[in-house]
Order: sequence, then structure tokens, then C-alpha cells
Amino acid sequence: MPVVINCPNPACGRKIEIPRGKSGKLACPGCSKIIKYKGVPDPVGPRATSRAEYKAAARAAAFALAAARAHPQPPAEPPRPLEPGETWADRFLIRRRLGGGSFGAVYQALDAVNQAEVALKIPGDHVTFDPGLIERFAAEARGLATLRHPNIVAYHDSRLDAHPRFLAAEFVNGRDLESILAKARKLNKWMPPEDAVSVVVDLAGALHQAHSRGVVHCDLKPAHVLALGDQVKLIDFGLARLGNPSATRAGTRMGTPFYMSPEQVAGLSDQIGPHSDQYALGVLLFELLCKRTPFQGATADEVRGQILKRTIPTPRRYVPDLDPRLAAVCLKMLAKHPAARLASCGELARELEPFRSSDRPCLWAPRPAEPALTGVADSHLAETASNLDDAGEFGTVFPSPPPAPVPSRSTVWDAISSLARSIKMGGHGQGERGQEMRG
Repeated sequence: MPVVINCPNPACGRKIEIPRGKSGKLACPGCSKIIKYKGVPDPVGPRATSRAEYKAAARAAAFALAAARAHPQPPAEPPRPLEPGETWADRFLIRRRLGGGSFGAVYQALDAVNQAEVALKIPGDHVTFDPGLIERFAAEARGLATLRHPNIVAYHDSRLDAHPRFLAAEFVNGRDLESILAKARKLNKWMPPEDAVSVVVDLAGALHQAHSRGVVHCDLKPAHVLALGDQVKLIDFGLARLGNPSATRAGTRMGTPFYMSPEQVAGLSDQIGPHSDQYALGVLLFELLCKRTPFQGATADEVRGQILKRTIPTPRRYVPDLDPRLAAVCLKMLAKHPAARLASCGELARELEPFRSSDRPCLWAPRPAEPALTGVADSHLAETASNLDDAGEFGTVFPSPPPAPVPSRSTVWDAISSLARSIKMGGHGQGERGQEMRG
């Protein structure tokens, strides 16, 4: 029996029949949109060979559906965002919303147990019904709980097995590196190579400790690096694996396309490991040096194809005066095969140490703290975290041009007097020329 689905194009919505138990793709007859589908198993199973067995299985499925509708499971999360002043799990006082996505939302909150400001991650409704997302949430909690490093956000507490679920980690009043770099591009500012190397060396040290504990991040990118003053911190271990190659099914792609290693793009789960994080860190170093990632593309599939097939360009193509030795280390981090990369992130940090800045670079300087919140966030804290101008300013890595000198009162008066004299002299000249013409 075929399965009837609706075209995912909102402007079309045409009903389409697809074969049960098969996978493939087809074009919608109405709008020509290409639709990919996976095999849908027969609901009655392979044992229902007779018409009577089929009817009995269908009847049982109908009863199960009716029972589920009669006794629906309460939603695991609130249907609306939490407001400042509300509490979660009878413990956390919500300050403000920091951000969110398809997985859930992150809030700044006060932990009443420890009397500490925390970043509170709360999964969305759909997570409760998806074992894969629950496992991802649990992996992040397990990964953070084993790590203690100045460049990794500290783990506080979590609840994974029952509602209300949460993960509480150290709150960093900074900005993610992605938004900082976006602002730098907009203002045409960039950091010098030695400061870029300092950032990467700090992250390499954090990854080295994580790898020594059997934790692989698997999704390193600028959005998962927080900057505060002269310190950077690694966050979001949501795709982390705890030393278990079977944690990822063969053929599954983990990570963000621009920063994915070739083995991640190819879905080779048995090859994903510490060297995959090193590749992502190499892409980040390339971007900090060259203002762009090694590969660009209009779609994610185009970028993945370039990662697998094209040769990595040297950073000196975009920064001709870059130290050749630094460019060589960057290219080694970006080798196609994991075995061709550096042995560990610890060795990487030692290789990059001679190129780093003698002073710790300041990426982001927050504005002075406001008085402590008492339950309802101030108006400026309720704004989105992406509005950089309202939250702080660039640090010493992105120096602003010096302000134009303010002219003194005497300088202004001299300029006005000089302008008046020139106008007066010009008027006399025109009068003399007019007399000559009349004469």
C-alpha cells in the first residue's frame, strides 16, 4: 500500500503517493519540487500475511492511537519563552534570554542553590519525544561534567531523566566569536596574525584536555567560542562523543559544513576523533588569518563537495606577507587525512607558541556592570544578545581609529577671519574688472 504525503512547498501542498518500504526522491507534479523520502515500514509488520492478520493489527493500532489521544502526555517544556522574574525547576530565577535555536533556549539565571549566575539551557518540547536529541543533551552534560579548564565553560548541574529538564553551566558575560567577527567585517577591522594565533593556542589547550578525558567536541566553530576580555571559552558540547566510535551511526554527518573535516563530511564515524577537532580549529585559524574560510559555497552540499575534493589553498594566497612557517602549520592542521595532521592539540599548541602575541589579546570588553538584578531584568538586558553596540565594545585586538582633534576656539575664529578677508578681496577684484569692462 502506498503512503500519501503532502508536498512540503507551502504554496503547493499537493498530495503525493510514495511507495511504502522504499527510499528515493521524486518531483512534485504540481510545483516540480524535488522531494526526498525514506522507507516507511508497513505498520502491521512482516508477519501480517493474511487479510485477517492485517485487520487485527490495524485495529490494535487504532486502539493505541485512541488511548494516546485520550491520555495525552503533558508537554515537557512551556509553550512560550520564559520571562524575566519567572522560575524554572523551583530553583532558577530567570534574568534574560540569551539565545535559542531548534534545540531549545538558553537563559541567564540565578541559581538559588549555589547563589551563582548560570547559563541555563532548556530543551524544547520536541526533545522529549526524540531519543536522539535527548542523547545529545545528555552527551553535552556528561562532556562538561568531566572537564575543568580555564578555556572551557564550567559545568554546574543538570537534570536529564525527568521534567523539567535543564543543563546549568558557567555564565560568561561575553560575546561569541562569530558575532564579533561579523562586526569586525562590517567595520573593516581585523586582528593581527599574532593575536589570532593566541586565540587558537588557548582553544588548542582546552581541546587537548578534553581529548585526554575522551571527549571530542565534533562541532567547533566561532559560534561555540565565547570571548570576554582577554579570555576565550569553549561552549556547546552538544555533539560531543565520549571516546565511543559507535556513538555516531555510520553515514551520519556531525558538525557545521564550513568547519567539518573530510571524515565528518563523508560520514566515516570510525575516523571521527581528536583530529577532527584539530581540523575545525585549523579552519578557524585560517579564517582569523585570512578573513574567510578555506572553502566558500552557495549551499552546504557545495561546501562539502569542496572539502572532499579540492586542495586547501595556502593562507599566503590571501595574506602574502604571512610567515611561511605559520602558513605551513595551518595547512598541516587542514590535511585531508587525519593521520597527516599533528599528533595532538597539545603538540599543535607547542608548534604555534612561537607565533603568538606576547600580550594576551582582548577580543571583547563588556561595559561596566549594572546594579544587581532583583527579579526583573533591566530594559537593556532584555534586548537580544546579538546587538553588540548595546552590550560592549571591541577590545585591543580591534583598535578603533583615533578621534579627530576638536578645534580650539581661537582656531575657529582665525578660520572665520581668514574666510571673511578672502571674500572681501574677491569682491574688490570683481568691481575693478567691471570698471575696466565698462571703460
